[in-house]
Amino acid sequence: MTINQLFKKRPTAESIVPILALYNLAGFEDSKSFTKKDLAVFGTVQKLEDNKSILEELYLPCKAKIYLNDLNEKKSVTILRQILKLFKYNLKSTEKYIQGEKMIEYNIYCLFKKEEQNSEDKCVISFD
Repeated sequence: MTINQLFKKRPTAESIVPILALYNLAGFEDSKSFTKKDLAVFGTVQKLEDNKSILEELYLPCKAKIYLNDLNEKKSVTILRQILKLFKYNLKSTEKYIQGEKMIEYNIYCLFKKEEQNSEDKCVISFD
C-alpha cells in the first residue's frame, strides 16, 4: 500500500526524529528557523547521503531514484517537507534579507492546530 504516492510504509513519529536531527531540528515542535545556507553549514546533505538507507526504506523505489540521488539543499528541503506531511506538519517559507542577501527561511508548523483554530472561529447564526 502506498502513502501519498511517495512512501511504501508509514513511519512512526519516533523513527522520524533521527531524520529531523539531520536537519539540526530537535523534533516536530522545534520552532527553530533555518535557511538553505544553514543546511550547508550544518552539513545536512552529507548527513542525508550517509543515512540514505533509512530514507530508502520509506520511499518507493521509483521515487527514491528521483529524490535521493544527486542530493543538494533544495532536494533536502523537499524531502523534509514530504516527511512532515505524513504527520500533518509542513514547512512555512518566508523570504528574508540576511546581511543584504535574499534567502528563504523555513519553519516547521502544525497543520491540524491551524485547522482546529479555524473551526473555532466559525459559527452559525440563525434567525427565526
